[in-house]
Amino acid sequence: MAKKTTKKTTKKKTKTSKSAKATKTVKEPVRSDAKRIDWDVAAKYVESQCTQEEIASLFGMSRKNFTDRLKRELGLTWPQFFELHAGRGRASLRRQIHKKAMEGNVTLMQHLGKTVLGQNEKIQHEHSGPGGSEVRFKNTSDDEIQTQLDQVLKSLSVLSEES
Repeated sequence: MAKKTTKKTTKKKTKTSKSAKATKTVKEPVRSDAKRIDWDVAAKYVESQCTQEEIASLFGMSRKNFTDRLKRELGLTWPQFFELHAGRGRASLRRQIHKKAMEGNVTLMQHLGKTVLGQNEKIQHEHSGPGGSEVRFKNTSDDEIQTQLDQVLKSLSVLSEES
């Protein structure tokens, strides 16, 4: 069975004088069978907007192990690493969308028009009473509303039977 791939820190005691003892921290080397992380490949995955869990899985390790290795080997936290590389991926995607739009892709032209230029397709409806006057409402009981609804439904069923 394989051993753990984590780095251990041990403390060795050395005597500097008869009355005082000093403690020195010695880091043990990383095991030779530890999984190798190609940080350039990891950066490409970040550019593709992969999550930390997905990238760790691609390198065959847990998210925690990946995070620990990132801190130890590059001196970066996950948010720092992500921020460093994700922007290139977004810029590349924007460039490709723009290129396709300029080649005539109408869907992408509409998308860029809405997101970049603030264009929209809002349709406003205005309701008015007879002759453009304001709509007036009266206090109507539930029974009166039900009667009117029944009349409308009856007239609609007559129309559908005729056609």
